[in-house]
Amino acid sequence: LSSIIAFFSKASIDGRRKGAFYVNMHNLKSITRNIVATITLHEATPGHHMQDAILSSSQILPRFVTQFVDLPGDLPSSIPSYMYVAYKEGWGLYSEYLGYDLGIYQNEPMKELGYIKGDLLRSARLVVDVGLHKYGWTREKAIEFLIDNTGFSKGDFTCKKIS
Repeated sequence: LSSIIAFFSKASIDGRRKGAFYVNMHNLKSITRNIVATITLHEATPGHHMQDAILSSSQILPRFVTQFVDLPGDLPSSIPSYMYVAYKEGWGLYSEYLGYDLGIYQNEPMKELGYIKGDLLRSARLVVDVGLHKYGWTREKAIEFLIDNTGFSKGDFTCKKIS
């Protein structure tokens, strides 16, 4: 978990534990100021925290949100629906974009840069996925590609072994 910058933890079903937005304090120097606004929008409000609050108070939800959906082939249906993951992360990405409508990026070029860096990272991950699986890239080549094309450092893409 030392490489995760921040994340949202859902409330418990029984309501005893509230949802919470956590920021990893393990290495504060790795959290550059330009990504804080984007991560907060994605994980907190209007992101996953708000999404969970709306879902937990809704009476009627789409099947892909409440149940496991049959998957093609021999894949077990005990894993979450891919549609739900796309829905959940789509909400988070849209929440990042709402930073423009909310005025968070207005006259704040460093905050807008954080939003753009997030988009660059997601795009670069798609290229790396194809590079690794189709073209046989090594881990080192994938990391080099990410460093060269995203504005992030090597430390952002590598984990240290903790003993």
